[in-house]
Amino acid sequence: MGPISSWGETGEIGAGPPSGPPWWLAPLVGLTVVGLLLWTGHAEGALLLLALVTALTLARLVSPSFDRRLSWLLGRVAHGAGRLLAWLLLGGVTVLVVVPVWVVTRLGRYDPLDIGAADAGRWDDGGRRWWHRRPDQPFTREARRPGRRRLHAAGLVLVPLGALLLLALPARHFVADLRAPSSGPAPVPSADGGDQPVAAPDTPWEVTGTGPQRDGDPLLAQTDEWAAEALAGRVQVTEYDPTNILRIRDAHTEYFNYEDRVRRSWEPPTDDPGLDVWFFGSSMLLGPSVIRDDHTVASEVARAAWEQGGIPVRASNFAIGGYETWQQTVLMAQMLTERPAPDLVVFYGGYNDLHNYITPGAPTEVSNTWAGDFERALEDSGATLQVPAEDSVARTTGWDPANAAAVYDRGIEVAQDLLRARGIPFANFLQPCLWTREAEAERATLAQIGTDEEYRASFGAVYDAARAAITVPVVDLSDVLDDLAGIVYWDEVHHNEAGTAAAGQAVERHLRPQLQALWADGNGGGPTTASTTPSA
Repeated sequence: MGPISSWGETGEIGAGPPSGPPWWLAPLVGLTVVGLLLWTGHAEGALLLLALVTALTLARLVSPSFDRRLSWLLGRVAHGAGRLLAWLLLGGVTVLVVVPVWVVTRLGRYDPLDIGAADAGRWDDGGRRWWHRRPDQPFTREARRPGRRRLHAAGLVLVPLGALLLLALPARHFVADLRAPSSGPAPVPSADGGDQPVAAPDTPWEVTGTGPQRDGDPLLAQTDEWAAEALAGRVQVTEYDPTNILRIRDAHTEYFNYEDRVRRSWEPPTDDPGLDVWFFGSSMLLGPSVIRDDHTVASEVARAAWEQGGIPVRASNFAIGGYETWQQTVLMAQMLTERPAPDLVVFYGGYNDLHNYITPGAPTEVSNTWAGDFERALEDSGATLQVPAEDSVARTTGWDPANAAAVYDRGIEVAQDLLRARGIPFANFLQPCLWTREAEAERATLAQIGTDEEYRASFGAVYDAARAAITVPVVDLSDVLDDLAGIVYWDEVHHNEAGTAAAGQAVERHLRPQLQALWADGNGGGPTTASTTPSA
């Protein structure tokens, strides 16, 4: 037998290493998150987090007291997060495992822990031999404190309810996503950065009321005397095009000048060549006969760029009336084969796409508005066409905003891919129309085109749903004319020069950072050095 150890007082215990995680762990986690943010394209958030991590790390290294306080705070936060996570996990186990087992045992009047009960099954002492008997006071016969019992009972109720609530919230959104159509409406980004959410109805779309019966009078929204003169002096400029069905031939009048596929636009008062910006769209971008050369949307963009920032923009307006996005894309590709590449390409349109592909019986692939007209013209001239009795193109069976948005998306995607391959910047704008402007003055426009408020409201809802279903990047200008007084439109989409000024200035405001960057790259980093000053 060995010697018996003598016990004495212990000596002083020296200070051990500081508790908590090492100082370098937080910067490592922060830098990892910074890398993830950069990888996902959130550069601004990554830079902000990097600055915060750097500042906190330096402060901890310089000030031990700050390091202790921050470590204590991080420890408390981690402790709280751990407690919360434990409650959530235990709550899930309680809901998914404990509660179902408890319900089953209660319904079956079976208590697996009650050894001495007469109906305890295999735990019953009555069927056992004397050498198998348990003590009269087994470990399961623990005394229970009433307070603890009530606390546990409350936890048994509250924890599962909280877990169910936490599980129900994401489940509700998950079920809603499953029930929603894949191409259903989403919030539409507006020109001012806000959202215009549009909900899809549970029943098929329906348009009621009296639709437009005829074109409006262009003079309805005009107050200038020259407008009537311009309308009286207009000439027929549209002709057949073998590629895109329509094109515009050269024309020169006092207010409308068109040459070499481009309508004349306002030019800055400087000899600097400036930025070459191409505009593609339909009639409202081209500018109808009662819109003067210097007051089209393209002209207003060039004027605003010069007046607001001294940036000379040479606007090439390639718009053609009636064009859809796919025709704009084809024309753009054709122009890129014939001319030097521009500094920027701008699409301004979209109404024809949404309007033409939203109606019942609309094609589900790109077509054109004049196909039937040309077919009838050829037949009237005596031509024999080998046309099948049934159309091979799939068509919609009802009002279909998703179809209109899908056709529009595909045209924009092709334009994006083509310009991206050539390294040409691109901007896309959805033009305003009568259906998105709720103004008392426009009741005269509704009367002029033979429609009513019921149709405006019902078709406007379908049109809004089509706008909301667009998935490609687009700046929605539907609200830019809302603050204009008086009559602006003379039909569903054509408006006066006040409207083109408001729309053009909205486009320029959105393009301004891009124009400034392009101009800085090509002009040594500063505004134009021309001696002339911006003019009104």
